[in-house]
Amino acid sequence: MKKLALAIALCSSALALSQTTGLPSRKGYIPVQGVYTVPGTVFLLDVVYATGSGAADKADGTNPAKVPAVGIVVQKPDSTTAVVQYVGEVDGFGSLVPGLVYYVSTTPGQLTSTAPTANGSVVQKVGVAKTATVLMLSVDTMYTVL
Repeated sequence: MKKLALAIALCSSALALSQTTGLPSRKGYIPVQGVYTVPGTVFLLDVVYATGSGAADKADGTNPAKVPAVGIVVQKPDSTTAVVQYVGEVDGFGSLVPGLVYYVSTTPGQLTSTAPTANGSVVQKVGVAKTATVLMLSVDTMYTVL
């Protein structure tokens, strides 16, 4: 019985650890979030791309230099620090359509359920709406420039 209790405790701790540090892999954990330095114009739920070492800004579907998006801002501890989620469920949206695929928008930092079509624009999938408020984030770092 003690061995079973210990096994359950170890499994529970591993599960709690994976939820805060990342997803299990053969070589440890794959992070689900990262901390970035951002301009003060980046807000919660903005879609961002990495601009350099530990820095990010709003992804922009009109500018191939401002992709690929890496994730969505889920926390803003201060005006120039953002916690960016790479995978998983992101809650807090207000008008998603369940089942629709969402892309990097031609409005910087935003999502759109209609893939951009203008010449020179970028088509990059970000996730699928689970509900009107929850996006199942699965950023596809492969994108197409039209």
